[in-house]
Amino acid sequence: MLNDPAMQAGVLPLLVALALAGFIRVIGGPERGPRLIGVAVVASFLFSLTLSAGVPPLPPPSPAQHIFYLAILGAAAGFALDMAERPVRPQETLRVVVPGLTLLWLAWGHLAAGVALAELATLAALWGGGTLVLVRLERAETQAGGLSAAVMLVAAALGVAGIASLGASSAVALSAVALAAAAGGLALWGYGVWLIKKASGPFGATTLFGGGAGLLGMAYVLALFSPQASRVALVILLLVFFADTAAARIRLGGTLRSRIMGPILFATLAAIPALVAVGYAVMTSGG
Repeated sequence: MLNDPAMQAGVLPLLVALALAGFIRVIGGPERGPRLIGVAVVASFLFSLTLSAGVPPLPPPSPAQHIFYLAILGAAAGFALDMAERPVRPQETLRVVVPGLTLLWLAWGHLAAGVALAELATLAALWGGGTLVLVRLERAETQAGGLSAAVMLVAAALGVAGIASLGASSAVALSAVALAAAAGGLALWGYGVWLIKKASGPFGATTLFGGGAGLLGMAYVLALFSPQASRVALVILLLVFFADTAAARIRLGGTLRSRIMGPILFATLAAIPALVAVGYAVMTSGG
């Protein structure tokens, strides 16, 4: 059963993240627990990748194998911020630096060999798009709540998985499903917190930069190394990170029924751009 890809990339990371979230919250207590709970997402994501493909060598020989280490490096930076109670200026710097370094590591071979002006423009656009993703994720966390940010990460990762599965990269597709499942475990925990305490639930800089670096690494691998992957679909996927703006225009009130349906509505709004992106990729691929 453990050799089943659906189990390795879907069920196990979700269950591990959910269990780890509860364990960290209990062990960490009311102060450190919520700040460190994002470790559950990255740990379960890395667990899934290790279970399915093993620990990649360092330096990783293939672009897709970079994702493992990108998630570790991003999570380490985010964990340091969480432990320091997230100072504003370093976090604002990392929102720009993490996408840039992720792109630089993946595209180093291109840069070393020399690139045309059009390719430099593409790299600049990818950097800007990655920065936008992290900015919007952080905004969702601070204004719409940690649950909303986790839902965005789930929807975007599933969108990447759908685009990658269309002949672009099976390794990226499985990695994206694993990230979506891991973030889904945190989202389920956050949903429970929301229903019981009416609190926004946890997310944390560890998830922001660890999960964010993993997600950006997957998108960059598709954009740079997979001609079959639709770049237009990847651009459409950016709209996932504006689901909070759309949700803010809908008022459900404060009843228990509204509390139950609010996150479900948000998940629907986040899923729509992901479905459109995958649909566009399917149509343009002839699938």
